[in-house]
Amino acid sequence: MQSSDERENTMQKLSPLPLPPLDDTFPRFLHWAQPFLNEQQQAETAATIQRLKPDAEQWQAQLAEKQKNQPTGWLYDDWIHSYLSTREPLTLSANFAVEIFPEVQKDVSFLEHFIHALVHIASLWQQKKYPPESDLRGSAIDMNPFAVLGGYCRIPKPREDMLYFARNSKHIAVYHHDQLYRLEVLDNDFQAAQLPDIIGMLTAKAHQNNDIRLSAAGFMPIDDAAAWRTMLKESHADYFETIESSLFTITLIDEAANTENEALRQALFLNGSHGWPFKSMHFVFNTFNNRLWANFEHSYQDAGLLTALLQKVQIFMANNANVIGGNIIRALPQRISENLSTKQQKQLAVYQQNYLQKTQNTVIQSLKYAVNPQVIKTVGADALCQLIHVYAILKVMGEPRSIYEAVAVPHFAYGRTECVRAFSAQMQALAAAMLGGCTASKEILSALLAAAVQEHKNRIKQCKKGLGVDRHLLGLKLAAEQDKSVSTAAQVFFNGQAYQKESENFFSTSSLGAVGLTGVLIYNPVESEGFGVAYGYRENAVIWHLSYAKHLSAQAQAIAEAFQEGLACAERLVGICGEYLLNEKNQ
Repeated sequence: MQSSDERENTMQKLSPLPLPPLDDTFPRFLHWAQPFLNEQQQAETAATIQRLKPDAEQWQAQLAEKQKNQPTGWLYDDWIHSYLSTREPLTLSANFAVEIFPEVQKDVSFLEHFIHALVHIASLWQQKKYPPESDLRGSAIDMNPFAVLGGYCRIPKPREDMLYFARNSKHIAVYHHDQLYRLEVLDNDFQAAQLPDIIGMLTAKAHQNNDIRLSAAGFMPIDDAAAWRTMLKESHADYFETIESSLFTITLIDEAANTENEALRQALFLNGSHGWPFKSMHFVFNTFNNRLWANFEHSYQDAGLLTALLQKVQIFMANNANVIGGNIIRALPQRISENLSTKQQKQLAVYQQNYLQKTQNTVIQSLKYAVNPQVIKTVGADALCQLIHVYAILKVMGEPRSIYEAVAVPHFAYGRTECVRAFSAQMQALAAAMLGGCTASKEILSALLAAAVQEHKNRIKQCKKGLGVDRHLLGLKLAAEQDKSVSTAAQVFFNGQAYQKESENFFSTSSLGAVGLTGVLIYNPVESEGFGVAYGYRENAVIWHLSYAKHLSAQAQAIAEAFQEGLACAERLVGICGEYLLNEKNQ
């Protein structure tokens, strides 16, 4: 997937993601699955696990062998393969879009400044001078994902795609009116060169027409995109080399939106022709409203890389106010020609229309509800939002449904993320009390609140240590699938209600990230009958961005109302027992 030369550019001596003992994972799984099972089902699941253990020990030994012999550890490569096996268009399945610097006034000059900052960072990477990253506590983190700074692209292939890392890239790619341009931005020593004239490109009218462009091929079902790339790779060699080897890609659009939800759809779905969704470092600037977005393919890296990158961009832009400068005459970017036949253009148009019809099945909705800051201080922003999610699920669905929450573990080599299951028995008991009107005594409500918050913290701490449940069970499941004689116990366990319910992603949740650096976050729901739920606390309000299938609109409206109602209940709860809980918290 990546050459040793490129990995040497990023390696640090970090501990590998630990392989949890079976005797830790199975009891923890039973604990996490508790809300989804009655007593009889819990007993049956415990008995199934006992029968499964001889097989599980063999699979565990296979994972331990991988941990010993593979630099990437016991799960990483298999996990990457699962990402690369996605066959739906990436903007309908895997990509995320996030607004960048939402509080900053932007224009095209800002965009040039932003590009120059990115070029500076890419220059550091190409010169092998990029400084090691660390977390908020100053601990070293895995630098392997930062290899995308040297030019990364996912290449569509039949059945499973390929990760491609460019060598010695010195250019970036820009899409304008869906036309691809090449901008040489580094010199032969990988120093930042004078930027070509982006503003001049924007004002130039040549080559603007309504013809469909090759960029539409990036939004096909991936097997079809792979076939088109194979068909056109020789006749459009400059095109594919420019986009696939670029350090990063800038896509310029000029589109009005009647509503905020429509603006979010534009940023995620890109009209089926804007840019190249196989690029990780892909930024979208809308010249109509001057909003800047990242639309990232993230097989190889997660959102934490974007945060680290934007921190460096922000510092560079603050310290280098006049980087473009003066009256220097700059060349226009190089336009990359296309020679599609009329038949090919018509075929691309059909693909684009089919894609746009599919996007109509996804609804994106933004919510913002005021909340008393005391509630955040007492409960914590993350625990509060997950409590509201549990409340809404119980109110609307009438039964427990599992909630996925990603927890970053970059302090392990190739760690990526672990998965917290936020729907706990403790959260369920507290949400049930809230649904009942908070009629219990202060002591009982305080105990329920303290237990729910502590359980949530404990799960996050376990995952931070690499001791979650889902990743380990996934590794065991993949090992079982490679076993030619899968036991009955394995089939009963992995097809059983406990595993299926616990690993469901009814709510696939993610927090909004760093205030000031990023704003709106949107992505598709993981499951067709589920919801994408991005959430965060901003300016005394909780913000949600929901995505879901159109046929779930009535359910989504009920969930939105339950979010608001749940916040009001949480304020009442904290009003009853907040001081008591704060005293306990401070002891």
